[in-house]
Amino acid sequence: MIGNALIESVSRELGVVVGALLAVETTVEPASASFDTCWRVQAAVGGRLRGTLVLRFDAEASRKVARSIMGLAAPPPDPAVAETLQELCAQALAAVRRSTEAAGVS
Repeated sequence: MIGNALIESVSRELGVVVGALLAVETTVEPASASFDTCWRVQAAVGGRLRGTLVLRFDAEASRKVARSIMGLAAPPPDPAVAETLQELCAQALAAVRRSTEAAGVS
């Protein structure tokens, strides 16, 4: 697995995780432009690939997803958004690590 394949796998799994939590069908597409405001989640990568994977999420979309997942009527506070994104990424990364295509990547 090379870097781009890792990013594609994590992106795909993020769609699966969000879709499962919200009971909706999801699609994952590359961003068409850079975000003015974004949330970043970083994860250390080891094994055959070494470095840091940095995932960027549109701030407004992240707040909407966190709000939906938590079932809130009002927008969630920043710490809740950050925690939600970290949990979503942790689940997606765990799924990728278990896949055969990620053999040797930790």
